[in-house]
Amino acid sequence: MKTQRSNNFTSTRASPAVLLLLSTLISHLSTSAHAQGGSLTPPPGAPGPVMKSLAQIEPRTDLANVAGDANYHHIITAPGSYYLSGNVDVTKSNGIYVDASNVTLDLNGFSVRRTAGSGGGGIFVNGSQTHLAIRNGTVSGFNSGIAAVTATGASLTDITISSCSYRCVLAGQGSRLKNIRAVANFPSSLDFYAFVIWTDSVLVDCIASGNSHSGSATSCGFYLYDRCKVTRCTASGNTAASGALFGFQALNGCTFTDCTASGNESMSASCTGIEAGSNCTLTGCVADSNTSGTSICHGIKLLDAGTVIHCSARSNTGVNAGDTSLSGVGISGQSQCAITDCSVVANKGDGIRLTSKGLVRGCLAEGNGAGTTGAGIHTTQINNQIDGNKLTGNTTGLRADTTGSLILRNTATANTTHFILATGNHVGVIVATPASSAISGSTGGAGMGTTDPWANLAY
Repeated sequence: MKTQRSNNFTSTRASPAVLLLLSTLISHLSTSAHAQGGSLTPPPGAPGPVMKSLAQIEPRTDLANVAGDANYHHIITAPGSYYLSGNVDVTKSNGIYVDASNVTLDLNGFSVRRTAGSGGGGIFVNGSQTHLAIRNGTVSGFNSGIAAVTATGASLTDITISSCSYRCVLAGQGSRLKNIRAVANFPSSLDFYAFVIWTDSVLVDCIASGNSHSGSATSCGFYLYDRCKVTRCTASGNTAASGALFGFQALNGCTFTDCTASGNESMSASCTGIEAGSNCTLTGCVADSNTSGTSICHGIKLLDAGTVIHCSARSNTGVNAGDTSLSGVGISGQSQCAITDCSVVANKGDGIRLTSKGLVRGCLAEGNGAGTTGAGIHTTQINNQIDGNKLTGNTTGLRADTTGSLILRNTATANTTHFILATGNHVGVIVATPASSAISGSTGGAGMGTTDPWANLAY
């Protein structure tokens, strides 16, 4: 290899052997790259699709593309997922008809609403369909909002129903309802039930509120068949002109947890916040300010063998009534009911009212029966146990009309009359506890006036 200098630049001239080596190396690299990368010649035929189809991106059917008939705007006859792309303005007899199982109907935030005519149904499910889901929208202006009473295991979620005249929601056995709101419905003639729910169903965070019946028929927020489970549901501010009104009305074996019946009013018939059939259990529920225009009003009313735990009933009252112990009852129970750790305050009639073979234990009864014959706790028949309750400021603290009850460890203060007890009851000695002198320090006190652990104390 020869090197030549000229004007500060150096040039190098390669020998033939070096040039041959470089040529061989370049040829080898080119062949290797070609082998690894594959042929650059395109395959024969037209190119195949490389993007997802519209059906793959949105595997649902726009209900606007589903035909109806003379009576329904849309009729679903095949399983699948359907959605609204706009409001369904109903001018025919009814809105949507579902005649298939395995159907999901997403209202997609839109409304099924009557814009002409009257009555009919918003969404109707025909036959014994299963695996049905309806969600996310509004139904308004019909006789019945959603009718799925013959379906099994339906799921209804995030729906508001308004301006209906007969039923808002009818759901069949084993249904699950979450965040369903029946509000501002205004029936005038037929019996009105916002929710009619068949056996073994579950309701969570549902509301019946602001519904007003102008006629004489019965009105009810929630009507529940056997063994329903109801959690955090509310019936509030519902009114009836001259028919009976119920916030909740349940048959047998139902459970209520953290539910509220508040501010419901019948102008001239009976009113009940929560009425529960045999073997029902209520835990953590509230019945507040329910009002009847006649003598009968109940915050919570149990039939046989019911259980009420940690519930509150306050300011339930009868207006224009005969000022009896039924003018406004906080919690009432028939045979074999247990009412424990509850609070009943300022009810116009009895705070707690039992018939026979029941238990009231650990309850606070305060300010009940004002201006009436009501008592903090009132037993009307035999064989009840009234144990360890606090009776304060009632017309009568504790009243037992008949024989055979066990009455012990209750405390009574500031009642007009502490105890009115019929003969033949089994009563721990009633002791007027002495008042203590002033105490400053860690000793003192006048004691309870007795060492009997079963004594009832008045102070």
